[in-house]
Amino acid sequence: MFLRRIAVLVALSGIAVLPLKAQLTFDSFPEGLYGAIGENGFTVSQEPAFFILEGSSSCSPPCPENGTPYLATQNGDIPVRVFSSDGFLFTIVSLDLAEQHVAVVPSCPEVTVTGFREEQSVASASFSLDGVNDGAGPLDDFQHLLLPSEFRGLTSVEFVCSNLRRYSLANLAVSPDVSEIPTLSPGGLVGLALLILSAGLLTLRQAKRRPLTLRSSGQSGCALLSLSS
Repeated sequence: MFLRRIAVLVALSGIAVLPLKAQLTFDSFPEGLYGAIGENGFTVSQEPAFFILEGSSSCSPPCPENGTPYLATQNGDIPVRVFSSDGFLFTIVSLDLAEQHVAVVPSCPEVTVTGFREEQSVASASFSLDGVNDGAGPLDDFQHLLLPSEFRGLTSVEFVCSNLRRYSLANLAVSPDVSEIPTLSPGGLVGLALLILSAGLLTLRQAKRRPLTLRSSGQSGCALLSLSS
């Protein structure tokens, strides 16, 4: 109960509680067409829309498969954009990329990732896809790729493949920059400390008010006093 009160007080104080690392997996979204989705404090968008697919049977020839849902683009020239829903700067650590074998439009040979910073500078890296895509077969369709350390302090990230080539994206590992997590002023810290102390005193006062009950120990002539729950 005491910890629950503390959590409520922290929420009411306006302190942002951010995960040290978030994974954008798309697992909670059913197959379909989306213009934008939100997951773990981040927004993923593309104009006019992208697909969430699961399983190789969604395409012909087969789409890639990794056992979970993933994002599939309609048009690689239009950026897939990722940004913090609360406007915090962030770092992108890694992601999974794969081709998207669709009969009408050839799959993408290379995806360019561009990170945009607050002071208008950018970080950019391109990743060549290996061409492996056997759908439900035993091969790993998705490649796990690490981003260079320059991809930090970002306001947004964009993914592009030129010439209308399509690709698939999954498991983006992102984290808010520690320097961007808001901190309380000395006055705010004092106020929060007083709130926590008040919660503790209230819990102690309520405990003292609980009536005492007599509980038999099962032995002749013995009884135990306990607080009723």
